[in-house]
Amino acid sequence: MHRYLLHNDDVREASMKILSPGQVGLLSGWGVFSTLRVHRGVLFAYERHFERMQRDARLLRVPFPEDPDYIRVRLLRLIQANRAQEATLRVVVVRNRGGSWQGPCERDFDLIALTADLTDWGESVRLTMQPQARHAACPMAGVKMLSWALNLTWLEQAQQRGFDEVILLNERGQISECTSANIFISQGNRVWTPPLDSGCL
Repeated sequence: MHRYLLHNDDVREASMKILSPGQVGLLSGWGVFSTLRVHRGVLFAYERHFERMQRDARLLRVPFPEDPDYIRVRLLRLIQANRAQEATLRVVVVRNRGGSWQGPCERDFDLIALTADLTDWGESVRLTMQPQARHAACPMAGVKMLSWALNLTWLEQAQQRGFDEVILLNERGQISECTSANIFISQGNRVWTPPLDSGCL
């Protein structure tokens, strides 16, 4: 992660303590996210990412800005602060009110974003598989929610065994995705990806 992060309207040092332990979204993983490629300082396919986050937020009942530029201009400030012309950017909208453990808060949601260097996968990777890792029939399948503990656990276990990533299978034994990456097959000028009904994000 780079030096600065975005918290609502401010770009701050990533080491600053700025979040409340009573935020229900942080305690419960109640929020949505997206990961964008930054190329030459430009947010790749930003409009599509915004529309996807907006749709997921609606499904999860997470308050979300209506104006795409509300988030865009703040992300560009973060990119400039970190000089992140070629980077990965994670943007998160966290719900602050509701549920059983709501603490004092002034806003309905928090906007958080951070940047990091691009991952260098090298020329090859070692992959393992995790059965029953996606439930394609679930109404929330494909929603990018913050609750990410299972993916992180599977990835950590795999890395301890010498693997780089984990292929996640759904209840039908079909390939869905990896814990933190997409998976596809390229042959000539054709590319195959898992279908949306596989439960992939």
